Amino acid sequence: EGAPQYSPDISWKIGGNVDIPISKRFSIVSGLHWSDRNRTKKGTQTITSGQETETRTKESSFNANFITIPVRLAIRIGKLSNYENKWRILVGPYIAYGISGNGNIKTSINGNEEKQDVKSFGNEGLYRTRWDYGLSSEIQYIHKDHFKLGAYMEDGFRDLYKSDNAFESIMDDLFVVSKINLTVGLSIGYIF
Repeated sequence: EGAPQYSPDISWKIGGNVDIPISKRFSIVSGLHWSDRNRTKKGTQTITSGQETETRTKESSFNANFITIPVRLAIRIGKLSNYENKWRILVGPYIAYGISGNGNIKTSINGNEEKQDVKSFGNEGLYRTRWDYGLSSEIQYIHKDHFKLGAYMEDGFRDLYKSDNAFESIMDDLFVVSKINLTVGLSIGYIF
């Protein structure tokens, strides 16, 4: 028996955007962002053979740095006469490339622990690939044309994360189970 558990951690993203107006209501917003993605995975397995019981645990913790380029269509909501305060919805694709990352794997069999340091993108790493792409969306409130507060989501289409065992891999392929390639966050900014 046993099942993996995923635990999202707090990460950060920093970058800049270029807003290219198409009309008073629409614009194209592209940018360059550097983000740190963290992921922790825990699993416990209990094996009973005769009168002996063996407990195996595995905990993996990885972080990876990505460069992301979003290209989004921004739609201004509300009255066009109110230039100082406005709401916007941004939607569009993004592409990202993993530039670096580290991780560690802790295994324990009946309390005997072993720790291994690995690269996030190596053979023992959690990430299958350095490339990621998907859909980026955000809702923003802009105050006095300079201060921005928003909530965003990036839904990755790539299956970034490796399975721990053959059974997990087969189930993922049969049922198209996502490895939860999803980022949600808050953004604050200043518009020049």
